[in-house]
Amino acid sequence: ENVNVHGNTGIYGAGIFINNSSPTMIGCAIDNNTVITDNMSNQPLGGGIHLVNSTVTMTDCTVDGHTDCLEGGGIYASDASTLNMTGGSVSNNFAKDNGGGLYVSGGSLNMLRVAISDNSNLPASTFMNGGGMFVDAATVSLDSMTVFGNNSNAGGGAVFNACAEANVTNSVFSGNTGQFFGGAMYYNMSTSGLVSGNTIIENEATFSGGAGVHVMGNVPDMLNNIIAFNTGGTSFGNGVSVPSAPASFVCNDVFSNASSDYSGMADPTGTDGNISVDPEFCDMAEGNYNLGADSLCSAENSGSCGLIGALGDGCGGDLSPVPDPDNSIPVAFKVEQNFPNPFNPSTTIRFALPSAAHTQVVIFDLAGRKVKTLVDDLLTAQSHEAVWTGKDDAGRAVSAGVYFYRVSSGEHLSVGRMALIK
Repeated sequence: ENVNVHGNTGIYGAGIFINNSSPTMIGCAIDNNTVITDNMSNQPLGGGIHLVNSTVTMTDCTVDGHTDCLEGGGIYASDASTLNMTGGSVSNNFAKDNGGGLYVSGGSLNMLRVAISDNSNLPASTFMNGGGMFVDAATVSLDSMTVFGNNSNAGGGAVFNACAEANVTNSVFSGNTGQFFGGAMYYNMSTSGLVSGNTIIENEATFSGGAGVHVMGNVPDMLNNIIAFNTGGTSFGNGVSVPSAPASFVCNDVFSNASSDYSGMADPTGTDGNISVDPEFCDMAEGNYNLGADSLCSAENSGSCGLIGALGDGCGGDLSPVPDPDNSIPVAFKVEQNFPNPFNPSTTIRFALPSAAHTQVVIFDLAGRKVKTLVDDLLTAQSHEAVWTGKDDAGRAVSAGVYFYRVSSGEHLSVGRMALIK
């Protein structure tokens, strides 16, 4: 817990090598370790962490600043390993062949609220797959992720190859580049998959297209996604590029993708809740992909579809109640981990109040200084959420770093930690 592993050297896992083990890491930082590249017998795999036949649980950990790996710039997992990550980030890692951020072969990958950012291929790469991640023949569950600024020849954000199952839900993929295809996601599947409740925006597939979701093989079901403003070549549709229509394609907003929104399937706009309209993000230029009040993707305006996209409604740092279909009162005070975490530029703090009380939600920096008061009011007994956009009480953008949020209501108090990245 709270261990920093940095400045070490190795071939397999320059930071940490894990073999037939089941460690738990909480709040750890694995950064700037150096792989050995001149060994005649072994290529470097996993600049930060290398797993072999192990089960690893990581909470709010960062893996950052590794380069010159053959595969798995940040993390390499093989031999049916299981990697479970909640919170934290994998960023600024580089690999030559597959998986700039992480490489997983066999086993399973389960990630919740993890940021995968600014991972890439090396100048020596000939055709690198999976700038953010490359997952081969594994079972995958990604939820509430932020995947942005990753780069590769194919599958800038993520590649899922021959996976038994690959589910991506409630996540944001933005600013990723796959030079040939699969700017955000590249599915090369043998069995099943689900792409649901995601915001896939401003990704690029420079030469061939397929900048949003590019699929070869079996096509995942696609529900309640925003796929918009992706750019690239003309060989494949830059919104949804598939070999055939998905078995289920419902309540998606596919809008203004360069060249064409679809390839491999007929345009379904106007059927099964599918639309093609401007999502009306709060501030797309600043990377704020929350939905404006008039957006047809918002839960209030989309008819029976509910929320389309990954992020809730509302702009700025306003408080809003969380809809509860049962209209039930929470049985206990509860504060959830903010999401996404790490975040840029905004994050949501959800909390449940079992009784009406004066409630405060306040942001502090590491030195304990108050940065921003999000809530200071009498609130009703229900679930609420507050959004912080990374600005202080004076409206100034704060610097990247670790911050704390304190939720107090009546006799109840909870403190959580979060990281703003830029």
